[in-house]
Amino acid sequence: MTKHKTTPGPWTVRKAKRPTDGEYDYAIGANVGGRAQCIAEAFGRCSENDILPAEANARLIAAAPAMRDALWALDASLDLSEGEGGMANEMWADVLSIDRETWIALCRQIRAALALADGGDTNV
Repeated sequence: MTKHKTTPGPWTVRKAKRPTDGEYDYAIGANVGGRAQCIAEAFGRCSENDILPAEANARLIAAAPAMRDALWALDASLDLSEGEGGMANEMWADVLSIDRETWIALCRQIRAALALADGGDTNV
């Protein structure tokens, strides 16, 4: 596992009513230095005509640390770093009943998602 440059999870979601129009935005919060802090917001409206799925967006954002940690654990436990010719690729493709090329593409997606989350090169 690498050291992450993000606010540690878990992150939470809280509904926040906007005083201007009474609609709801959502705050994504985390424990920062022993205090609950808003670290991001998901807005329900970005213009007069655009209604956004703010709650769903906020929940996806809040789930990011857990998903990142799960992908790092998967990467480590499956030894995805073995490369395209590694025995792990053959074995896991068989176990999951998928073809080798699909497995390798999935491994690349996992590595690219981790790189994106951790600010690295997404062309892995």
